[in-house]
Amino acid sequence: MADPMDIEQARFNMVEQQIRTWEVLDQGVLDLLFLVRREDFVPPEYRLLAFADLEIPLGDHQKMWAPKMEARVLQELADRARESVLEIGTGSGYLTALLARLGGRGDERRDQSAPRRRGQGEARARRRRIGRARRGRRRTRLGSCERTTPSC
Repeated sequence: MADPMDIEQARFNMVEQQIRTWEVLDQGVLDLLFLVRREDFVPPEYRLLAFADLEIPLGDHQKMWAPKMEARVLQELADRARESVLEIGTGSGYLTALLARLGGRGDERRDQSAPRRRGQGEARARRRRIGRARRGRRRTRLGSCERTTPSC
């Protein structure tokens, strides 16, 4: 990507110009957006757009939410940080990593209807990124919904 200083400036601009203007004012949520590196979860071909106010294509007609949507959801869930979370259809893994930093316990399940576009190597890489972001704050299990939850 670009110079590290440019990345931090882009992150700052994203928070100040997109996130805060959407009435995301919870300081804990804003701090998470600086802590968990969004660019690490964006497909390589779209990394220069990691902080843009748009949905980023993930393939197979799936998209990573715009930053303001992710932040708004986090703010709504922040008060429930000690509750368990089951996230189905985890996309890039970024929102999962943010949720993991909120605290509590949770599981991540891949929606059985989602195409199996990710190879084993990419799934392991995503697991590592989420693990680095959570830093022991939350137990995160990755798995196929259809194998572990028949009613999924």
